[in-house]
Amino acid sequence: MDLKGSDPFAGKPSCRNYQWQWVEACPRTTNYLQQKHQIPEIIARLLAQRQVHPDHAESFLNPKLKDLMPDPFHLKDMDLAVRRVIKAIQAKEPIIIFGDYDVDGATSTALLKRFFDALSTPNDFYIPNRLTEGYGLTQGALQSLYNKGYRLVITVDCGTTSYEALNWAKEHHMDVIILDHHTSEKTLPPAFALVNPNRYDEASPYTYLCAAGLTFLFLTALKSRLQDTFPSLPDLRGFLDLVALGTVCDVVPLVGLNRAYVSQGLKVISKQTNTGLKALFKSAAINEKVSAYHLGFILGPRINAGGRIGESDLGAKLLSTDDLLLAEKISQRLEALNSERQTLEAIMLEDACKQVEEKGLHNQSVICVASDKWHMGIVGIIAGRLKDLYHRPCFAIAIDDQGIGKGSGRSIPGVDLGRLAHEACAEGLLINGGGHPMAAGITASKDRIEDFKEFLKTHIPKTDTLPTLPIHGALAISGVSLELIDLLDQLSPFGQENPSPNFVLTNVRVSYSNVVGSGHIRCILESENGHRLPAIAFREAETPLGQHLLSNEKNRPFHVVGTLKSNHWQGQSNPQFLIKDAMGI
Repeated sequence: MDLKGSDPFAGKPSCRNYQWQWVEACPRTTNYLQQKHQIPEIIARLLAQRQVHPDHAESFLNPKLKDLMPDPFHLKDMDLAVRRVIKAIQAKEPIIIFGDYDVDGATSTALLKRFFDALSTPNDFYIPNRLTEGYGLTQGALQSLYNKGYRLVITVDCGTTSYEALNWAKEHHMDVIILDHHTSEKTLPPAFALVNPNRYDEASPYTYLCAAGLTFLFLTALKSRLQDTFPSLPDLRGFLDLVALGTVCDVVPLVGLNRAYVSQGLKVISKQTNTGLKALFKSAAINEKVSAYHLGFILGPRINAGGRIGESDLGAKLLSTDDLLLAEKISQRLEALNSERQTLEAIMLEDACKQVEEKGLHNQSVICVASDKWHMGIVGIIAGRLKDLYHRPCFAIAIDDQGIGKGSGRSIPGVDLGRLAHEACAEGLLINGGGHPMAAGITASKDRIEDFKEFLKTHIPKTDTLPTLPIHGALAISGVSLELIDLLDQLSPFGQENPSPNFVLTNVRVSYSNVVGSGHIRCILESENGHRLPAIAFREAETPLGQHLLSNEKNRPFHVVGTLKSNHWQGQSNPQFLIKDAMGI
């Protein structure tokens, strides 16, 4: 099948209702990249597709912190924050770290705690209970900490929109330093210092950092000012495992500095110097080379399980401890909570999909579902699943017995849910709300949820355009090998804005298929000339794609799109194809 010169998939329906789109690469740029950097043609072509400038290709393929780290003091309030913390360190003033309950918050909290512990600075952390306290800094939490004697609070991954709590802190002479990356409103909060690349008056280009990446910059700035006073400061490079974990799990773009964070952090992770991560590898049965995939899809959900189900501080405890027995105990608890989360998720997703289908919500510009039977810690996952299934921006809201709904939104390109949440707050539709363009969190009274739905439909235009699935190359099954996978690994770490390349296998059949695990389809793809390739489609058993793979329409040939991965099992490594979509011929 000739795939060059035209788009052979234009106008054809796929199992997942995507429009497959062949991604072109400028031949001239490809040739120049190949010759200048002495790299294989396939790598040069993929770089050209990603519009990596030839002058930046070396930095992209070999991201190094020394080349990509900025002066941390370019951020507003960084100098102010550093000077206040140095004052506390010198006076042995106790510091309380106030973190969010997700992976980004847990890693950021652990980064600060490990650094302060190394300096013997009195410190502790506080992670709010997601179910009883909700997201972010609250006046009640600050009052409790104030009564325990704390006068310096450092928030990580939260605080930017906590006006009420920060006003209280200011009135009581409690200094709050905010290290956050969430979008601010025009009126900045009355914090002692707000270090946030996404604050309204900030000109920093590092808007893509998560809280862990920002916290690392803060520690870099702090260490630079402490070197004369503390000659044996910790080597911050040893903390990059936590930075990489937070960066991948918060799904921020893997570009620029973030690429260096993750690339170098994976090297630190391979040494297993963090006791908590080592225990988590063991409980998750990871015994292969760790990649960004493992961070995002295996380790991250386990750490998040504590915050979602109700034991919010487990992640921060795990990542900041050097006690192996404690780490193993926490890891086992997180494993159990993650299993509980998976069960709840399956029940909630079935209910949410039923709402969508019965009410025809998939025909609207935005999907917003709610229930008083849902667990509020899992609504973010449900919103993400609905977004993937229906290709619409989605909100899922759990309503408690007090009539208060806590919801999460997940978006598609071009729809800024964080901005819409701020606007809905300004119009009095929400009690609270904010976030990023692609994800938002909201709090709403039950009697205003319908008004919020109407607001969303008014502000999000309806489109009937099918979402696109980019295809970066075509492969024959006979050409798939571990050597090819190792070659493609030069482009890693893969993640947001640097996805693992999608390849199409044309004219293949399924010679074997069955359902494994939690609704995954495991199968063997076979080419016309008899070459075979193991493949898997995650969570697709009940979808049209899964049904197609299981029935294979009487063994008729089809095209399939997916990514390549090494599968390690019982000491053996073999290529595996991760199926994303299929299309009949």
